[in-house]
Amino acid sequence: MAGGTDATGCRPTIRSLALQWYLDGTTIGGVRTRDDAEAPSRQQALQMYTRNSAFMARRRQARDARARQICDLAVLSSDYLTAPVNEIGKIRSVLTMVGGNVV
Repeated sequence: MAGGTDATGCRPTIRSLALQWYLDGTTIGGVRTRDDAEAPSRQQALQMYTRNSAFMARRRQARDARARQICDLAVLSSDYLTAPVNEIGKIRSVLTMVGGNVV
């Protein structure tokens, strides 16, 4: 299963918020769309949003290669794997390295 959102075109910081939505199943208006038992794990949600979406777009190799070339390292404001689910949407990159340089 793949996941994604077209909302990143108008608000790039929404990527982490999309991951939060996958996990908590709540719309931006606060409406629950599913039971907690149907939620993916954090690892599954991340894979849905990245690798699986690239595969579904038949661009896995291009996107995997691009990801390795574009971002060497990203330091996040919180740990995605341990942050409270309702805080995941607030996670931001505080440091990104590309080609060995801080950008």
